[in-house]
Amino acid sequence: MAINLKLLGRNNLAYAIFFISFLQITAAYSEPILKCEVNYAGKKEILTTGITHDPYKVEPFNISDRFYFKMVLTAKEDKLYRVILYVYSANKVRPTLLQEAKFFAPYQMTTEPYLLTGEQKIYSLPKERELIYSCWLGGVTK
Repeated sequence: MAINLKLLGRNNLAYAIFFISFLQITAAYSEPILKCEVNYAGKKEILTTGITHDPYKVEPFNISDRFYFKMVLTAKEDKLYRVILYVYSANKVRPTLLQEAKFFAPYQMTTEPYLLTGEQKIYSLPKERELIYSCWLGGVTK
């Protein structure tokens, strides 16, 4: 795949690099994979997960001790059934659910990654912290 990097703007270049790395990961796996780019306080993290058989045992990712980000992919009869994303604020007493996003079948049947969520902006009180994320789904072949 050839990409003319001069035609891409600064933001688009970051997404192109992200997309190429996603293609490399999905080429190595024959099952669905979810990859999310999470931004908080100028720090960007790339989080990746595959199908789980026990969604209750999936541990959330700690985002700078301010947020928890949990990604769950479940399957039924060897087919991707649902994708659930959770965002929690990391409060001292207990985490507070800020967003739960559910995506159910049918999904695009493609090994190429595609944007699943669009850009999501989540805010946490009392200090109005902002978490921004986008997720891509790839490797869906059945």
